[in-house]
Amino acid sequence: MLGLPECNSGMKAVLAAGMKANDGREDYVRATLSAAPDGGRSATPFAKQDSSMQRTLREAQCLIVRPAHAPEAQPGDQVDVLLLDS
Repeated sequence: MLGLPECNSGMKAVLAAGMKANDGREDYVRATLSAAPDGGRSATPFAKQDSSMQRTLREAQCLIVRPAHAPEAQPGDQVDVLLLDS
């Protein structure tokens, strides 16, 4: 949008903790990223996602993308994540 090259930092990860169903907005949930037993990636969302939680923003390694009206997600489900620079 600013004339910068397109960034392709998206990937799939396995969800390590369940997540409630989403409301009518797309959400970007702060999470940590680790190696999954199958060699892929595992994303663990932080329990608190309040915008005032600066510590979780600093410690997040990725954002889990939750589409609007996404149903409840279970551990082991695949989710889209955006990698963050560390």
